[in-house]
Amino acid sequence: MPLLTTGIITAGILAKGLLAWTLSGPAEAAKGAAGDLLENFADRLFQRAPAPLRTALAAAEADILTCDSYQRLQEAEWPWVRDTAFTLLRRHNPTAEQVATQNYDADSLADRIMANAGELLDRFDKHDHQKRACRDVLHILLRHLLNQQEHLAETEAAWRGELLSRQSELLQKVIDLPKAIALHHLAGLTLLHRNAPQNIGAQINAAEMSASELLTARHTTLSLLGREGEMKTLLAWTNTKARVGVRLLTGPGGHGKTRLALELCRRLEQQGWRTGFLVDRLPDLSNIRLADLFDETVPTLITIDYAAGRMGDVQRFADLAAEWAASGRFRLLLVEREAGDWWTNRKSLPDPAGPLLRSPACLAEPLEVPTLPTGIPAEVFTEAATHFAPLLGVPVDQVQTPGISPDDLGLPLFARARALLAVEAARDGTKPPAATKDDILDHLLSRERRVWRAAARLTADDNAKLDDICTIVTLLTLSAPTHRNDALALVRRLPALANHSGETLKQWLTALHPLYGDGDLLRGLEPDLLGEHLVWRTITSAADPLLTTATGPDASEAQAQTALTILNRLAARKPETEDWLRAILDRAFDRLAVPAFRVALEQPLPMADLFREVMDRLSFEQAMTLSDLMPEYTTELLEIAAEVEQQLVNWPLPADASEEVLAFRAGRLNNLSIRLSNLGQPAKALAAVEEAVGLYRTLVKTRPNAFLPNLAAAMNTLSNHLSYLGKRDSALAAADEAIALYRNLAKRRPDAFLHDLAMALNNLSSCLSELGQLDEGLAAVEEAVDLYRNLAKTQPDVSQFNLAVSLNTLSVLLSNLGRGKRALVAVDEAVGHFRSLAKTRPDAYLPDLAMALNNLSVNLSSLGHWGKALAAVEEAVVIRRTLVESRPDTFLPVLALSISVLRDCLQEARRFDDALAAAREALTLLFPLFCRLPAAHGRQIALYWSDYIESAEEAGQEPDRALLALIIAALIEHDLLPRPDTPSPA
Repeated sequence: MPLLTTGIITAGILAKGLLAWTLSGPAEAAKGAAGDLLENFADRLFQRAPAPLRTALAAAEADILTCDSYQRLQEAEWPWVRDTAFTLLRRHNPTAEQVATQNYDADSLADRIMANAGELLDRFDKHDHQKRACRDVLHILLRHLLNQQEHLAETEAAWRGELLSRQSELLQKVIDLPKAIALHHLAGLTLLHRNAPQNIGAQINAAEMSASELLTARHTTLSLLGREGEMKTLLAWTNTKARVGVRLLTGPGGHGKTRLALELCRRLEQQGWRTGFLVDRLPDLSNIRLADLFDETVPTLITIDYAAGRMGDVQRFADLAAEWAASGRFRLLLVEREAGDWWTNRKSLPDPAGPLLRSPACLAEPLEVPTLPTGIPAEVFTEAATHFAPLLGVPVDQVQTPGISPDDLGLPLFARARALLAVEAARDGTKPPAATKDDILDHLLSRERRVWRAAARLTADDNAKLDDICTIVTLLTLSAPTHRNDALALVRRLPALANHSGETLKQWLTALHPLYGDGDLLRGLEPDLLGEHLVWRTITSAADPLLTTATGPDASEAQAQTALTILNRLAARKPETEDWLRAILDRAFDRLAVPAFRVALEQPLPMADLFREVMDRLSFEQAMTLSDLMPEYTTELLEIAAEVEQQLVNWPLPADASEEVLAFRAGRLNNLSIRLSNLGQPAKALAAVEEAVGLYRTLVKTRPNAFLPNLAAAMNTLSNHLSYLGKRDSALAAADEAIALYRNLAKRRPDAFLHDLAMALNNLSSCLSELGQLDEGLAAVEEAVDLYRNLAKTQPDVSQFNLAVSLNTLSVLLSNLGRGKRALVAVDEAVGHFRSLAKTRPDAYLPDLAMALNNLSVNLSSLGHWGKALAAVEEAVVIRRTLVESRPDTFLPVLALSISVLRDCLQEARRFDDALAAAREALTLLFPLFCRLPAAHGRQIALYWSDYIESAEEAGQEPDRALLALIIAALIEHDLLPRPDTPSPA
């Protein structure tokens, strides 16, 4: 590493110069915050630097904060200048030899760096005052530091000495690889770690070890049973020749996700890899290249646990991975309970993370960790009992297996927990505890209380103090890993602990650190399910001070989000705790709206339902933030998505609205239109997009290059809504205009607009088909399919869905043209794509899978494959029945359609009674919707009415005359049947 890189960048910028830049508040606030960072590793290093250099850096800091050009910046501009100056120094600072031989001065060196900045200054566009401030910051730092050249080597020695001494301390804790801390110091920052129990050693006393130490994945020394298939899949993924790879590992709590990831790290380390888990508190890496941190010739695996709540870290490392050199391999493994909207939303992250996370390098389908196979939990129990028994001084043959087999639980965590409790029962001469999960967790909490009592040296009569320690551990669990120096301030906010001195609380926290500490962090109770159980058993009501402390105004947004995440997960298992979440949102929604929404992205229920109850309180800024976070495709958050866009549309528009304001409103109207359509409100959706089109037409008159793409998108949306409402001629006209716009745009910028052109062609095909222009429709959709196939070569994750939609449309047209075999091939491929997508995101893609299955059934029927047709439509009906439970307005029409297709298959199978029941259900499901939207559903209701009469005849039964009378009257009213007094044509 060049001398100036370690001397100037590490000791200087990270220590003091960067302190002022990292804080985007006023200068006084930046100076006042300096004392809070003295425990930072870089600051400790800075204090070891030579006194003249410390003085020079302090002077540089003062000069930067009072620099005229820097003071003129708006607060929002500070990060831009800060980040650019930092990046420029990292990329363009010369070596010490160059400084000595070329006699650089601060002015010439600052000018040289600015001249070589290239694209980094593009962010400033025409804002010359920002460039001046950036140059001045560089000049000030260099001026002070270059005056101290004789001390730079001494600073580098201090840096390396600090690094090696800390590494030596930590390496002393390593016992053997399965138990070891795999710790990596990268540019002085402990980015990767695995942790082992701090009191593992020759004098181990398992009776005094916490459940976190004995059962948590990162501490366990037990083998990995029953996961050979998943491990084989992960090893194959890491060992491919691909330069960069990203994938997601999912599974409910207690299934062993983290344990599996740790074992992957251990095995890869044996192959020469650098591996580890990202620490919970990560510094800002936005301007650091991966090459600055790693030797890129060494293959590297980074694991991020609880990934949904750490998308900022995911983005940072995805950004870094995009720069990984071709000489090595880099893998990013994300671990989370489930793939939800947060996973879909990864694609919308800014460059370069977004393109990487939607490229082939990122596997869209998660690897799910299932319950253990039959028989394996018993093996896990036996192995764990064999391990725990000698630690507790119990002969293994005295340990009783509980009456209910561990197979009944199927979770590694509970199998091991049952083993621990069975060994302790053998030691105490009692029976193993009951087998329910709550009973096991209760016994573990009782055990934990004994550990707390011993660690804090409490007497048998100190139960009140023990309860206070329980309260502290619960707060730590709710508040995420906390720096040990911040933990005291955190617990002192609890009113129940006000009667204890600061020294007593500090002693208790010190006693807890060996149990729950992780370097400088103090965690709560683990494993997760045990921590959630502690919260459930400790908190007494929605007004509990623990809740107000963990989510109150003094809590950081990260702490509040962690608390809300734990409570949301708990409420999903314990519905009675929903009131806690409801009360928190009710009293602090103005402050917690964004973290609560992030929680809903990770796990929608029950948070999404509670969020909707109070979301009318959103501010404009919060609504904007939520709109940016909202996934493009979502089912569970549809109502929230529509309401957010509605609130932004409803915001008062000034009478002299600028072009930017009109463009903003038009964009929100288009978004609202799509969300309303997804909610089954086509009339409102049409009104919104019509207004959007009108605004874009006005904007295009003055700035066509800027707004033609928006107009084309809005026209495509307009065409879809018009078609759905039965206004087919108007829909075709809108589709034609969208196609013309996109063709011109794609000629100039194919990479940007070919995807949109293909989407518009698919829509045009449907419009032409509706009007009976089948050949023209076929030509349009075939062009769309060809475009999507080409696009899928470079954007598979983005184009797969659209390709599947176009294949489904293609199959419909081919079938209508009598080309049944080609139609079957197309729809069969579409079903395959939708199945793959639905595995990853069932909430988003199950509706499309049901649509394709329905079409597959129709195609199979036309070719006489009645048995396969029946199976396909039965699967579609099952999916759509489930969807109707949550979205009746959206999915009732398509459920009726699938039941109508089911009726046809049952009729062919000569199951006439079943066919009649299906025909009646399809008719009754669609009739209320027909009464509301006759133009949209007129043709279907007439068909279902005819099918019902036919099925009744085939079954030899009388149709329901009262039902028929209602339907006939409605058909006559809407001119779909002639009135009785209308004379027949001659």
